[in-house]
Amino acid sequence: MVDRSRRLIAVYPVAVDTLVAVALLIVGEAAVLGARGALHGTSTAIEVVLVAAAIAVRRPAPVAAAGLVLATVVFDRATGGGLGRTGVGWAAVVLVGYSAGAHAGRREGPVALGLLLASMTIVYVDLLGEKGTAPSEWLWELAFATAPYAVGRMLRARRRLHAELEDRALALAHERAQREHLAVGVERARIARELHDVAAHSLSVMVVQAGAARSVLDAAPDAAAEALEAIAMTGRYTMADLGRLLGFLTTEDTSSLGGISRIGDLVAQARQAGLPTEVRITGTARQLPSDVDLAAYRIVQEGLTNALKHAGGASTQVLVAYDDAAVRIEVVDDGHSRIRHPLASSGAGQGLQGMRERVAMAGGELSAGRGPDGGWAVVARLPVRQEAGTATEEPAKVTV
Repeated sequence: MVDRSRRLIAVYPVAVDTLVAVALLIVGEAAVLGARGALHGTSTAIEVVLVAAAIAVRRPAPVAAAGLVLATVVFDRATGGGLGRTGVGWAAVVLVGYSAGAHAGRREGPVALGLLLASMTIVYVDLLGEKGTAPSEWLWELAFATAPYAVGRMLRARRRLHAELEDRALALAHERAQREHLAVGVERARIARELHDVAAHSLSVMVVQAGAARSVLDAAPDAAAEALEAIAMTGRYTMADLGRLLGFLTTEDTSSLGGISRIGDLVAQARQAGLPTEVRITGTARQLPSDVDLAAYRIVQEGLTNALKHAGGASTQVLVAYDDAAVRIEVVDDGHSRIRHPLASSGAGQGLQGMRERVAMAGGELSAGRGPDGGWAVVARLPVRQEAGTATEEPAKVTV
């Protein structure tokens, strides 16, 4: 019931105030009529109307309402009316005082309170002539106007705080939604990048092997069988990589997706596809951070895929060079293509863009372009944090 009343007041404040004013007007005028002239009927009836008007406008115009109360008190004292004995005047002081505290602005509120205090002071001064009136009565009169104002002010501050908290909660919810949307986009890009790297390399190898098998199927069935077996092996590798990728989506462990220790598998696949590939590792090997290790692996994978697609049969060199602060990855072909790959004209640079994103996330540098021998060179430098791992005594070995 209380909540329903609050909602009604919040939706129809002016209508509710008008009903309250009408109710007090009826009560006041009934008191005047019932007194049979003892309350100076005409003047008191006018005062009741003025007080009712003050109550009706107390919410939208609290200063004007307080001014009406003051004018009514002055008129009542001047005409000797009996507004105080109707009870309507005291109700008006309470309601207008509360509205001044709850709805008036920072400047208007004190002004309205001052007008009400002036009204109560006039009442006290008028009562000084009566027997038994003491100075403490004045404090009571002032408190009668100040207490409702203080309560209204307190509730106003509470409402403002509640509104600020609601606005802050909405802002935080909006910010959280934006962060979640951004995180989803980043995650989608990462999954797409991993899928591209896994699928592009494997499919390139399988297409080359399928073409080779078809070309020698009649003349050299054994060679065709070897090519088909290579396709099957590459498919198994791809299924294993996809399984590791699905596992990564649930565990966030990038170490299972690949690293420098698995470069030998990439080189073996490239050689089986007809790409002469050599691997060289220099410097003192160390345990790399998982993101750097995966980035190095993917760079080699994408570099060999590009060499296979665009420089099929060209001699390709893979270099992994460690130094104190970084690891350097190079994939360079000599440009002497001997095989035209069926997918040589496909793609729109997604692989190169993926490499750039990986290197950027690792805080490194990447360059890709024509080398001095006319071939294509991909060179990446990935910084290695000192605390990421400890140096080992033996250089890394790649088994092919």
